[in-house]
Amino acid sequence: MHEPAQRTDRLTWAEIRRLALRHKKSLWIANGVAVLATLCSVPIPLLLPLLVDEVLLGHGDAALKVMNHALPLGWQKAAGYIGLMLLVTLFLRCGALVFNVVQARLFARLAKDIVYRIRVRLIERLKRISLGEYESLGSGTVTTHLVTDLDTLEIGRSTRLNSSHC
Repeated sequence: MHEPAQRTDRLTWAEIRRLALRHKKSLWIANGVAVLATLCSVPIPLLLPLLVDEVLLGHGDAALKVMNHALPLGWQKAAGYIGLMLLVTLFLRCGALVFNVVQARLFARLAKDIVYRIRVRLIERLKRISLGEYESLGSGTVTTHLVTDLDTLEIGRSTRLNSSHC
């Protein structure tokens, strides 16, 4: 008679996934922010080699044409192009930093809510455990597993949610 109740009360990865999917909108927003962070950080290491190729070596002029629209005629020299590229690089780095911080906060909030819901389920389950079983394990063991295991799950879940945009 206890067997079906225990099976439905079991916590599985599918159940944890279901808890995460309750936050579909938040997951979409957090992943969108992660994509923006990636879009800001990927071009940064490519800007200086592009500048060297076009300004110093004279290969191609696509970036120069774009920069010429942003710079006045008097600044359309090597120093102007370098200064503009420096500003673009700083802007992209700041954008990537802001988006990464927002992304980490969003995913951490999601992970904390999932772990909170799991803790509520575990505490509810503790109410149904017989006292003999509770005494044989000891209150310290139960408390340690309840806190330590869920903290480990929270860290792992937050890391997985946070890195799932890759």
